[in-house]
Formats: sequence, structure tokens, C-alpha cells
Amino acid sequence: MTINEKITIIISILSFLLSLLSLVLSRINMVKVEKIYYGQAELSIRDAITSAKNRVASAIEETVQNPYKDQLVKFAIEEFINSYEEACSKYIDKKVDKKRFKKMYFDEIKNIIESDELKKYFQFGSKYDSIKTVYNEWFNLE
Repeated sequence: MTINEKITIIISILSFLLSLLSLVLSRINMVKVEKIYYGQAELSIRDAITSAKNRVASAIEETVQNPYKDQLVKFAIEEFINSYEEACSKYIDKKVDKKRFKKMYFDEIKNIIESDELKKYFQFGSKYDSIKTVYNEWFNLE
């Protein structure tokens, strides 16, 4: 084997090792970016839900003096449920960490679906399929 062939082999091996190192570092960075994305999605979900809860409370408080009180409360409740619907659709689409999501929203999803005041929103033909899907995944274990 000539010296040029040895140099070519050494350079090829070094190139391969650098490519492998680059691949590993890219994967590490991708995992970090994914965690940041999940964190941002989870924060935006929590903000939307908190905001919707506050609007429901405000709508209920405003009903004392407003002739449109029933509509105000209904719209606020629908917005509240819509925020959970969006959160559950992100869970289904795997855009959030599923274990953490379940830990955070397990009781809330159960309370929403099983609430006597909110049952009418989840009857047959309702538009809240994502919430019902998540609820069935967690609670209808067959």
C-alpha cells in the first residue's frame, strides 16, 4: 500500500468520524429543540385555559346587570371548552409531551366531561371530539 493510499484511508476514516460526531450532535440539539417546543406548547395551552376560566368567571359576574347574561355565560363556557379541545387535539397529534399532559390535565378532563353543568356540550353529535377521544383513552380502558 502506497503512502497516498494510507493518507486517503486515514482522511476517509476521519471524515467518517466527523460525520458521525456531527450526526450525534445534531440529534442532541434536536432533542433540546423538541423539549423547548413542547414547553412552549404547554405554556400556551395553560395560558389559554386560564384565560378562558377567567372569562367564564367574569361572564358570570357580569350577568347580574346584563340582559344578555345567558348568552354571555354560554359563549364564555364554549370558549373554555374550546381551549381544552385545542389542548386535547395537540395531545392527540403528539405536539406535547403525553405523559406530562396526562399528569397535568387528567382530573380536569374528567371533571369537564362528567360535569352535570357541561354534559350537554358532550352529547351525541357535539363538536368536541378531541376531548372525548382523550377522555375515552384515559378512562374507558377495555
